[in-house]
Amino acid sequence: GDEPSPPASGREDASPLRRPWRRERLARERERLPRTGEANVRDLLNAAGDGPPWSDEPCRPLPRLFFGSRESDPEEVERGAGGVEARALDTLRYRRHAEKGAFAHNFYDKALVDVSRVSYLHVINCHRILSLCNNVRPYKERGDGRRNITPMDMALLRVQHYMGSWESYGNREDVRRTRENYDLLGDVDFGADDDIRPWISKFQQIFGENSKHMLRKGGWK
Repeated sequence: GDEPSPPASGREDASPLRRPWRRERLARERERLPRTGEANVRDLLNAAGDGPPWSDEPCRPLPRLFFGSRESDPEEVERGAGGVEARALDTLRYRRHAEKGAFAHNFYDKALVDVSRVSYLHVINCHRILSLCNNVRPYKERGDGRRNITPMDMALLRVQHYMGSWESYGNREDVRRTRENYDLLGDVDFGADDDIRPWISKFQQIFGENSKHMLRKGGWK
């Protein structure tokens, strides 16, 4: 959330969501976010649902952070896995990511919609689900040629997008999913991130000795 935000264009310039006080509050909220596994979105809502961004934004953006196919050292992959086959889990196996806040590799953000505050549910696409999402953050090119995506400092949460192994990537029927594209897109490294890693410890805390069985039941090793 500390990445610089490029200047916006069009309707976003006048958006109240860009007010300095709101960005400052979001920055404080991000610093107070619990670690992965310590709370879920409902917990966050219960704790701070009366303040931004929950109170003033029925369609909340979730900027994406893309994780490529570069492998880490085995000891880094296995760290904290507690005997689970970490290489079978993308969130543990792939740690190298794209540039935070950039359009390249990350592409368009997702959206989290408070359905209790909308009067219709006509899905536009998986990124801007409703037109009200598009009204706040429209799709178009910036004046400097950059894509108009949500800056990290205008969001509280993010989505981590994993490319995965070639076997899983190429298994989906999509003409864009060639080996050439996989090698090109996957070769990205703007640093490593382990923010999501604690989920496996929480999983093992909940399921105990049945952890491996539950992972196999879910299709993982």
